[in-house]
This record gives sequence, C-alpha cells and structure tokens, in this order.
Amino acid sequence: MKPIQSLCLAAAVLLASASVPAFAQEPVVAAADPEALFTDPNPTLNANKQAVLHILRELLQCNRWDEADKYLTER
Repeated sequence: MKPIQSLCLAAAVLLASASVPAFAQEPVVAAADPEALFTDPNPTLNANKQAVLHILRELLQCNRWDEADKYLTER
C-alpha cells in the first residue's frame, strides 16, 4: 500500500470512529445496605455468605490472620 493510501485509510477510519456516538457506562452506585448483600433466606447460602463477610472483615480489612482457622479450613 502506498503512503498516500495509508494516510487516506487512516483518515477515513478516524472520521468514521468520530461519527459514532459514545455510549458511557452507567456509574457504579454503592448498595444502600451492603450488609444485605451477605444474607439469604436459604440457611446454607446464608451461612456461606456470613462466612465470606467475616473473612472480608476480620482477615482482609482488620488483618487478623491469627483468627483464620475460624473461617478457613485446609480443604
């Protein structure tokens, strides 16, 4: 391809992409009650979600890895 053809092709692509409207993603909004995300009517799922909540809080946020055996097993 000749340099002038490459330049024309690049200009055409640029013009075509500029004419396409930009659609923005919706902004991320925090949950009104984050605690509600870690509950479930199903007792098994509720227990699992509560374990995850405690892992996030106690181990990751508070850095209390000495309490890891309360929530984690070798399996």
